[in-house]
Amino acid sequence: MTQEQQPEALVDGAWYWVEKETWAGEQVIVAPACYDAESNAWYSRRFSGISTRFIKVLEPCVRPPKAAQAYRLLRDGEDRIEANDEFLKEDGTTWVRDPAGIFVGMPYHRALLPCRRRIG
Repeated sequence: MTQEQQPEALVDGAWYWVEKETWAGEQVIVAPACYDAESNAWYSRRFSGISTRFIKVLEPCVRPPKAAQAYRLLRDGEDRIEANDEFLKEDGTTWVRDPAGIFVGMPYHRALLPCRRRIG
């Protein structure tokens, strides 16, 4: 890993094209993987929980959406939270689903983080 690719420069939860270190003639694996800052590990469909020291970061994954996506904010007291709804993280820029599903089925309330739903 080069100096500019140290974990401090990587974005938590972002996807990158990476090359997994190989041993004893294994085939080189180049795949998209998600970086998890808390565990300092990489996760992909091809491998899971690989330490950063065994990964060479090639470039960030950049792919335009297949089609335009439209969202609307949930309305306080009117909408019930669904499994595919996304909450705004405290960083103010990232939207994520409720991974534990603890809010699914509850009426949305403005005391929660802003929540959006895909339309169409």
